[in-house]
Amino acid sequence: MRLRSILSSTFALAFALSATSAPAAFVAFNDFSGTPMTNNTQIVSYSVNGSASGFLKNYATGLNTSVTVSFAHTGNSNGNFPALGGPAPVSGTDAYILFNGFANTVGIFDAGSTSPINPNVTLTFTGLSSSKLYDIALYNKYTAGTSRTDHTRISDVTSFTNISSVGATVTTASLTNDNTAIPSNNVNDLVHRYTNIVPGVDGDFVVTLYMPNSDFTVDFNVFRFEELADAPAVPEPSTFILAALGLAGLGLFAWRRRSRNSIQAKARPYLS
Repeated sequence: MRLRSILSSTFALAFALSATSAPAAFVAFNDFSGTPMTNNTQIVSYSVNGSASGFLKNYATGLNTSVTVSFAHTGNSNGNFPALGGPAPVSGTDAYILFNGFANTVGIFDAGSTSPINPNVTLTFTGLSSSKLYDIALYNKYTAGTSRTDHTRISDVTSFTNISSVGATVTTASLTNDNTAIPSNNVNDLVHRYTNIVPGVDGDFVVTLYMPNSDFTVDFNVFRFEELADAPAVPEPSTFILAALGLAGLGLFAWRRRSRNSIQAKARPYLS
């Protein structure tokens, strides 16, 4: 029994050494158009038109997080249009599940003009932790954009998984050339979404919003940013050593028990 107790303590210590206590994850929203909502103190409204950078807010607390977003773009800023995007997402769609009740999805920001053709907007996220995974979802809906397509591309990352809505056109030529395309009028309320993002070695990542095929404007409504649980950690060497000692102890315990039972079995005929 004493040996069993020692082994239990050994495994408990190994588990404690390999475990990490992570700060609570958070979710943040950014309304591109700056359309007011009753909960607007819990979200932010950065855009190429107006405040172009700042801290994201933890939606649950309304407090700033350590993560910042910075906007940059080519072309002109045509403005924010609070009522130009389109009707709110239909219940049950990906956009409805992710954004309804959290941020106003109707307004859009519009960037680009006749010069240059194929404008782009970059969102750079900094202040990220190397021990965390991240998730970002973006929604575009401009009902008048029936002949256009909004594209996103993620870059400056170590790895990620593209989980954009079924119906989005996803083209993954390589890790640095992953493209998601959704029609501008977005009648099915699809979202561009990347998850399990491991930031680049410099502790940030970039999402580019753009229009190819000689289009002149980029129109997006809102994004949702989430800090997920810790990235899988590599156990310390001491953890492996303790685990190996525990396994060796279990083997020794089993061998001694079998040996004792064998001796008792052989002695039984002489005792009867």
